[in-house]
Amino acid sequence: MSRDNSGKSTLAFIMFCQLMCGLATTLNTALIPCLKELLQISLAKALQIQIAFYLGYSAAPFAGKLLKALQYRKSLFIALIGTSVGCLIVYPAAGFANFSLFLFAVFVLGANISLLQVSTSSLTLDIGDPKYSSSRIVLVMSFYAMGTAIGPMLGAAVFLGSNEALATIYNPSILQTPYTILALSWLLLAGLSYKISLPHFKTENKKDRLRIKEPLWTNFRLMISALILITYVGVEVCLGTLGIPFLTEEQAGAYSLETAGTLMGLYWGGMMLGRMLGSWSLKHISEETFLPLLSLTATILIILAIVIPGPVSGGCLIATGLCLSILFPTIFAIGCRQVKYRRQEAAGILYMGNFGGAILPWIQGTLADQTSLQWSFLLPALATFTVFLYTLWIFRAEKKTQTLQVIGDL
Repeated sequence: MSRDNSGKSTLAFIMFCQLMCGLATTLNTALIPCLKELLQISLAKALQIQIAFYLGYSAAPFAGKLLKALQYRKSLFIALIGTSVGCLIVYPAAGFANFSLFLFAVFVLGANISLLQVSTSSLTLDIGDPKYSSSRIVLVMSFYAMGTAIGPMLGAAVFLGSNEALATIYNPSILQTPYTILALSWLLLAGLSYKISLPHFKTENKKDRLRIKEPLWTNFRLMISALILITYVGVEVCLGTLGIPFLTEEQAGAYSLETAGTLMGLYWGGMMLGRMLGSWSLKHISEETFLPLLSLTATILIILAIVIPGPVSGGCLIATGLCLSILFPTIFAIGCRQVKYRRQEAAGILYMGNFGGAILPWIQGTLADQTSLQWSFLLPALATFTVFLYTLWIFRAEKKTQTLQVIGDL
């Protein structure tokens, strides 16, 4: 196999892994109401599924260290086997109707998806021209967005298709069958991980070996990038989770719950479309121009959704998906380039930002209880404006560093 063809097959493998990660992540949105009815538990308790899943991302920094120690192939294999195990734990959890076991299953799934995403994202940066690394990772993550769009629809069809019978007849196979199929899919990918061509990490020179003793936590730009990713993921999940109840309010058009759910599908679809278009756009428009523009536009759209009544309000909220689409992959790429040879560990720290998906929605929910759902959206508006300020700062900081390096070389 030629080097070019092997690179394409590796990229295709990464894309499919990302699609599966996205599908598994948003499958929880259908799993939650299903468990609520099957186990006859409160909604608050069922929502612990999301917390357990995103808590798994706290393992991301360790995933980065594991990746560096084992290289790509073994790390991918372990992650794919781990995700399969997480899915298989659902089988006894459903059989015994044990909610704690369900929480453990999604935690294992989340932790291994974090390792898989750290591995595939780092690999994406390593397999092509560094000049187009941001464009490449945006393209790869468009398949993650595709998975997030498929997950809720698939879950609704499989888990909630017999919604009327869920509360009266406990049938564990409703959950056991789809998760067993998912487990087999992960195992198939684990086998394929030994068939594709994978690069090895660059080794550090003597100077870098001395600097490797410095913890990455002391890298200011890297840590700020990680905090911004926590903020971004929080915004994405806030809008995706609370967007449906917002659209049912008079302020946003008073749509039915079913219609609101369909309309929010456009939000996730906008994410996918934006990443696909963004991959091409970043080859022609600089990050320095594109990111501030998109983050500021997202801020304005959320504010308009709050203050303008009627269907326009809902339209503004849905349109933010398009603006937010490329922020995570590009900020991830920016964060990784703040370090030279410890990119795998840096990727682990940055992916911990997914834990923001458990934090900000909880804060916004509390604000909604204290004020109103409408005005609680000021929180994601403030968060996207923070991302805008970050984009202005990071590019200026990088330019300053480049200037100092040029002066030092003279």
